[in-house]
Amino acid sequence: MKTILLTGATGFVGKHLVEKFSAEGYDIIALVRTTSDTSVISDIKNTRLYMIDENLEEVFRTNQINGVIHVATSYGINSKATEILEANLIFPTCLLELATKYNVDFFINTDTFFTKSAGEYSHLNSYTLSKTFFTTFFKTFSAKIKCVNLKLEHVYGRGDSEQKFVPMIIKRLLLNETVIDLTEGLQKRDFVYIKDVVEAYWKVTENIHSLEAYTEFEVGTGNSISIKDFVSAAKHISNSSSALNFGAIPTRKGEFVESKATIDSLKEVGWLPEYDYNKGLSDLLKNNL
Repeated sequence: MKTILLTGATGFVGKHLVEKFSAEGYDIIALVRTTSDTSVISDIKNTRLYMIDENLEEVFRTNQINGVIHVATSYGINSKATEILEANLIFPTCLLELATKYNVDFFINTDTFFTKSAGEYSHLNSYTLSKTFFTTFFKTFSAKIKCVNLKLEHVYGRGDSEQKFVPMIIKRLLLNETVIDLTEGLQKRDFVYIKDVVEAYWKVTENIHSLEAYTEFEVGTGNSISIKDFVSAAKHISNSSSALNFGAIPTRKGEFVESKATIDSLKEVGWLPEYDYNKGLSDLLKNNL
């Protein structure tokens, strides 16, 4: 049985990856924080929990780990710069060093579409900078370990934090709030459904030995839609009575006009997105209506 060390296993993307890889017969070492709600993965078979503040080298020394999938991150909201750098730069670099020392086959890093734009969100500057710094270090390790960087577009789906945009809007629509104030919503994003994202990790892992020493993939549908159209579709599919008041809130400083993935290289490893935004929203909402 192959073993994957997974960080961020109790987070939105991480818990879906635990479900997928466990179902495919992998043994999972879930590296979590002491404050994490481990109940979300406690019933998943072939999953063992280790705390981040334990002796990390002992985890590698006592387990035959085939690959690392690094999902954990800090968005840096209300955090000190040192805390952000520790989470997004120092911690994954320590994992890389241990992975190379103990002859782990591959390391998959989770990156973000925010780092593609020169005009970053002002409230995420520290986050995007720390992710960019790590990617620079990451590439240098490809001489010692197979390195894959997955740059995720705007992921949405079951189990995400209600503080994030899509689940927050869905919740308000389902509550039939009288009026929902929004920005103009003209900026375009590549909304990619969580089930497609998980399949991308799976396809990359299954084809890891055919990849170059360092490979980067953009994970999205390959198409963009305005936030206005996405929210309007969610309102229609949920049959909400809420009025959408576009333009009531000013657009955030630093917003970039459009982001969408280039997915040709992912197609080459056998991956194609199955969910456009209408199908994804319908699947997300079917258990809530």
